[in-house]
Amino acid sequence: EEYEIAEYAFTALFVLEVILRMIVDGWSWVWNPGNFADSFLIFATGVIPMFILKPSGISSNNNLIRIFAIARVLRLVRLVRMVRMFPFFRIFWSLIQGVLDSGRTLVYTYVTITMVLYVFAIFSVYIIAEDPTLLQDRLAQLYFGDVPKAMFTLFQIITLDSWFEIARPLKQKSSVVTPFIIAVIGVVTLALLNLVVASIVNNALERGSQDDVVLAAIKREEQNREVGELKNMFLDMDTDGDAMLSKEEYDSALAEIEEVRAKFDVLEIAPNEYEGIWSLIDDGAGEVKIDRFVDLLHNLRGDAKAKDTFSIMRKVHMANKDMSRLSKRLSDYRSMAADMRAEAAQVRQQLGHLQHEMCDFISLMGKCIPTEPADLKTSHIDSFNDTLNAEVEMILLPSQVPE
Repeated sequence: EEYEIAEYAFTALFVLEVILRMIVDGWSWVWNPGNFADSFLIFATGVIPMFILKPSGISSNNNLIRIFAIARVLRLVRLVRMVRMFPFFRIFWSLIQGVLDSGRTLVYTYVTITMVLYVFAIFSVYIIAEDPTLLQDRLAQLYFGDVPKAMFTLFQIITLDSWFEIARPLKQKSSVVTPFIIAVIGVVTLALLNLVVASIVNNALERGSQDDVVLAAIKREEQNREVGELKNMFLDMDTDGDAMLSKEEYDSALAEIEEVRAKFDVLEIAPNEYEGIWSLIDDGAGEVKIDRFVDLLHNLRGDAKAKDTFSIMRKVHMANKDMSRLSKRLSDYRSMAADMRAEAAQVRQQLGHLQHEMCDFISLMGKCIPTEPADLKTSHIDSFNDTLNAEVEMILLPSQVPE
């Protein structure tokens, strides 16, 4: 029961890990081959059998449950990938990678060994099993009676599994047994099988030198060690014991102590960057805390080179130019918005005046409309119209009006 509780707990933690990674990195995280394999192991060997099949009432003796239970062994792959970052397990990880990378070489080597054993088996049948002195020998016929028996016997010999129990009784009856078995061991065991080991070791070393993650971890550990030793050096130079590093002590250490310069070289800090390092941390007091200085060195670790710094400066410069252009455009838009607000105020004011004038016009027009029906003849209307036209002409053309 305790193991089952632990299994549920670890499965839940693995599922939580997958969910958090997908929240942070998005759905694209799943499509990485390694991440997809991890997720498949978690759900196929943990979630499905424990949270789906068991609650569904499927017995643990069911073949399907057994298959999922056996597949849990594949979780060791995740464990191996995780522990490869620890120094104690790096050799173990290198050997595993060497075996995996030697797959094609191993296949061809095993094919070669099989062919060589087949040839030796044919020879053993003719020179041992069909030797007149061994035709009636029970061991000779048992071990070398035909080609399949001979191949199995030779496989036992190249693995050095009790091979002397085969060789000693037969060599007393035939003089060719001893040189034949020595030839088999020399060609297959000492040559071909050692070739397999050499190939695996070579691939392990090459893979170890190409694993960027492991190399970065090794470099980080080395830099941490160098920073710690550098801190101890500065503490030894601190005569008053206040754990402060002055500019004079800093310059003196770099100028006179070769080990300090060597530590800076390991941290990839060039001599022309010494002053820049101090200016980054000095706030004008002329001295800084040693712990703070060490923290700065930790933060400066990495593969950044002068070209990387120049590239960053160029990007910052381009970003500043873009920001300047955006600022100018925003200023122009602000001026345009102010002008539009002024024009809108004027339009609003003009509309107000127009509204007042329309009200006055409507009021005046209302006075022109009689309140009661007018009893007028057409002749009166025509006379009024003529009079009105005459007055309009007098207003518009005052120079034509007679005095």
